[in-house]
Amino acid sequence: MDTNRLVLRAFGKFQVELNGFSVFEKFCRSEKAKELFRYLLLFKDTKINKEKLLDIFWPGMTLDKAYQNLNSTVYLIRNAFDRASEKGIGKSIVRSSNQMFWLVLPEGYYYDVEEFKNFVNSAIHEHDDQRRIEYCKKAIEIYKGDLFTEDIYSEWSVSFREEYRELMINTLVLLVETLYKEKRFDECMYYIIKILEMDKYNESAIYYKILVLVSKKLYNQALKVYEEFAALLKEEMDISPSINLKELYYEVKKQIRNENTPTITPDIPNFLEIEEFKKYLKFELKKRCKNFILIEIFSKNSLIIKEKILNELFSNLREADIISAAGDKIYALLVDLKSKNEGGKIIKRLQKRFRGSGISVEIKDVDAVNVVETLS
Repeated sequence: MDTNRLVLRAFGKFQVELNGFSVFEKFCRSEKAKELFRYLLLFKDTKINKEKLLDIFWPGMTLDKAYQNLNSTVYLIRNAFDRASEKGIGKSIVRSSNQMFWLVLPEGYYYDVEEFKNFVNSAIHEHDDQRRIEYCKKAIEIYKGDLFTEDIYSEWSVSFREEYRELMINTLVLLVETLYKEKRFDECMYYIIKILEMDKYNESAIYYKILVLVSKKLYNQALKVYEEFAALLKEEMDISPSINLKELYYEVKKQIRNENTPTITPDIPNFLEIEEFKKYLKFELKKRCKNFILIEIFSKNSLIIKEKILNELFSNLREADIISAAGDKIYALLVDLKSKNEGGKIIKRLQKRFRGSGISVEIKDVDAVNVVETLS
């Protein structure tokens, strides 16, 4: 990558890089300067009245003192860019008039928010399913986390953060719809899980989760997904699922009766084939915050008792955790852990459960990078 290019990342950890330098981390430690720059970045090329900036960033302060703080903060931003490149570039980026400040980025810059929106718009307007899938995946790859998490308690950032989060969820839904249409069911389930991690009340995700499970003839699990979702809505929001979701539920029950399908279909939630599991694992490895652990379950007789092992995992893992199997090994990816200790407690609980069931297994925390390489 050209080190002279200005690179700005707003999703996940905020980063501004120029000439190979992290501009703010190296040349400006002022949190207020970083926040003001982020605000101006949201309104790039739009002139912002100085009094509006005073109301947002220095409320309750005397006018003279507030103006003094505004001017000194803008100086810190400009100085940081000057030190990263050359004198004068700061003023060419953060511009001003008597009553206005605004941001103008140099030619050839990269800004992840704009790139994200471009791919999303391309996906929405694309008629070819394969290209739509690629556009969706590229957009999803860019979204490393919510917008400007550093400003989570700042009122000015809330609506923008929610807007992009909703756009990300809608992009995931569009991808799921297209993958289902293409009968790529394992991939479909992978992204359904991502939606529900971001929005556990998302009915589109639940709808397609049921459809995918039905396509795999996991009828009991499909019914259970609906019933658990209905219970969640009732308990937390005192509402019922939509008519469409209810109709799908009754359609599945009708299909079971019509096909005389046995009601002992294995109920293994979030089980992915190994190729899709690897993709999910790689996705977690790319996150800046590695709040997961990968555990490996091995038994000399695992091929014989694999179903028993999977059922034990089903009973003891959380809904968001992912399970897969390769050869004589079974893997469980424990995601969104609050701490390493939480993962350790889950492993100990599993060991205890397996001992109680009479199943002899080895359970250990393994290096996800090595597992990805081994499985490739």
